[in-house]
Amino acid sequence: MKSKILNLINMAQQELCAEFEKIDQLVEYNQIRILEHMKECNISERHFIPSTGYGYSDEGRDQLEKLYALVFGCEDALVRPQWGSGTHVISDALYAVLRPGDNLMSITGKPYDTLEDTIGFKQDSLDYGSLKDWEITYSQVDLDIKGQIDIDKVFKELADKPNTKAILIQRSRGYEWRPSVSVEDMKEPIKKLKQKYPEIFIIVDNCYGEFTEKIEPSHLGADLTVGSLIKNPGGGLAPTGGYAVGTKRTIELMFY
Repeated sequence: MKSKILNLINMAQQELCAEFEKIDQLVEYNQIRILEHMKECNISERHFIPSTGYGYSDEGRDQLEKLYALVFGCEDALVRPQWGSGTHVISDALYAVLRPGDNLMSITGKPYDTLEDTIGFKQDSLDYGSLKDWEITYSQVDLDIKGQIDIDKVFKELADKPNTKAILIQRSRGYEWRPSVSVEDMKEPIKKLKQKYPEIFIIVDNCYGEFTEKIEPSHLGADLTVGSLIKNPGGGLAPTGGYAVGTKRTIELMFY
């Protein structure tokens, strides 16, 4: 019986060797890429010294945000411990770019359950501080049968919702039985959306997606890519925090 189990384990390891090798190569690629950007930012011991007060002229924080902007291939970044979770930073992203009368459209189906209160799905009355309270509407387009972004349906929905100001893409499958959305999966949809609707903000919930590929959604032109330091970027070591990377304009809105 023991030899049978050992044989099964060995067979499984042999079959997975190629996949493990791909992961190891990806880890090395991203590690080298990040180290090169750290050298570009002249990261040294002094950047890890804690600061006090309001954080003005906090060189460590300033260089960390510069580093994130370089790593994620965008114009600017915010990396702050005050964001308590991924849901917190995603919610801030939505409040930052949306105004009363705007529509938020999710094009990867229903977002995380934790965003329901932010959007205002379940509330039976107003005055909870949700987007719904601020007269911001919500619509969604589900992924197609192959688990891909259905760009034709997205354009049809946009024609019906001309007040759409922001499009939300969630990379993780969350609690749904579907594949996660890869960077490659969102490449053409983002390109087509920016060509036809350059004024619409494209926001990517990047939680669990960071460093799992060679590039990030921000390299494709997403206006705002956000995530939690508790997950991939913090490596399981960061107890709190979040990041937002994107264009100067969207990061300025997030800052305020």
